[in-house]
Amino acid sequence: ALSVIKITGWLLENGYLTEEVRGEKRNRVASQRGMSIGISTVDGVSMQGVPYRKNLYDSRAQRFVVDHLDEISQ
Repeated sequence: ALSVIKITGWLLENGYLTEEVRGEKRNRVASQRGMSIGISTVDGVSMQGVPYRKNLYDSRAQRFVVDHLDEISQ
């Protein structure tokens, strides 16, 4: 089965995401290559006041992932 973890791992392996470490937390964030296909990383703060980062995938990035599902699922 195809999972978010598998997709994220493939994007990381292929340079669309990169890992950064802030304090004790590891985040996967958009690289320059990822930004070029429509992935962006934004900072937020949870309702409990905890800062976090999340990746947003615009329609181009979503299409890119769909177009590479066969490759990702291997």
